[in-house]
Amino acid sequence: MKQFFSIPQNIRILREAVLSGIFTYLVMGLIAPFNLDQLDNIRYIYFIYISLSSIIVGIISGLISTYVLKMPLDPSLPLNKVHRNAMVMQLVNAPLLAIVLTTINGSMFCNRIADIWWYDGHIILDPYLHFLYYVIAIDIIFFIGTFIRNRNWHLHYQLDEMRAINALLEQKAEEDDKRLFWKKEKGKKEENEEVNELRKNEENTPKSNEGKEQENDVKDGHRNNDEESSHRNNNDETKGKLRFIGHSSNSELEVLPSQILYVEAMANYADIWYLDQDTPTHKLLRITLKEIKESLDSIPFMVQCHRAFIVNLNFVVTMTNRSNGYQLQMFGTEKQIPVSRTYTPLIKQKLQKRVCHKSY
Repeated sequence: MKQFFSIPQNIRILREAVLSGIFTYLVMGLIAPFNLDQLDNIRYIYFIYISLSSIIVGIISGLISTYVLKMPLDPSLPLNKVHRNAMVMQLVNAPLLAIVLTTINGSMFCNRIADIWWYDGHIILDPYLHFLYYVIAIDIIFFIGTFIRNRNWHLHYQLDEMRAINALLEQKAEEDDKRLFWKKEKGKKEENEEVNELRKNEENTPKSNEGKEQENDVKDGHRNNDEESSHRNNNDETKGKLRFIGHSSNSELEVLPSQILYVEAMANYADIWYLDQDTPTHKLLRITLKEIKESLDSIPFMVQCHRAFIVNLNFVVTMTNRSNGYQLQMFGTEKQIPVSRTYTPLIKQKLQKRVCHKSY
């Protein structure tokens, strides 16, 4: 039972069923359908029976819709699907509740329960159709409230989701800033220690001409080693670079995938934004987004979020939900990158996964 109520979909089913029972009780008290104004002593007991039946049937209908028809009231689904699933739940609920109400009335107002369904060798459907008519009418009114609740519920879920993602992105940015700060401080400290040690050696050690020549040789050796190391690092970076060649003369770009911010398709061109010595810049190439995507398929942090955009998830600063859909704010730019509905679940999943695991 505890596990059952730990699932948000089940809580939603229970809440909707209870609201349905309360609404049914109020409608019967105010409108008095089914000729209820003729009842005297058992009127409110009858109301309670009907309301409890509405709650129980509502729970059963919700479970059938969620686990049999696979149409749950899941806020992570698009809003139109949430509305569709709620409507399916109501369509399942109406005939079932009409059967239960017909049977209850048979038990209360007929000699035998079966008399309301079967009389004189014939099946009687008039009482059932009578109750079905009222149930559908009440369900239509109730569904208007359900429609509004689903919309608010869905928007609230999206807002919480955006807050969680942006909080993780902000936390990651702070950790990256701290890491960069301490890295710089460590480099400065090591540099100062080397300078102080060199000065100390110069002050304490008298040097002859031969010693100076040896020191110069040592410095030249260090310089050569540094040059070789720098050359080796440059070669390593060059190996990791991607080369995009456009379909026009002298149109190409070599860049590390980790330095690409985003790529925007513009007809037969692609505008590639990237970091050049920590400064955002861009280059327009006559090349299709499909060709660029083929080159970036093996890069896990480069993801397509729209038919016209590929983004680097490592440079996403915030994700916002606007009236026209989700948008990404990228580091170093003012451009809002749209996220289409097709790619929204993938972007959310990858952002949460990369931020939580800090795999940058």
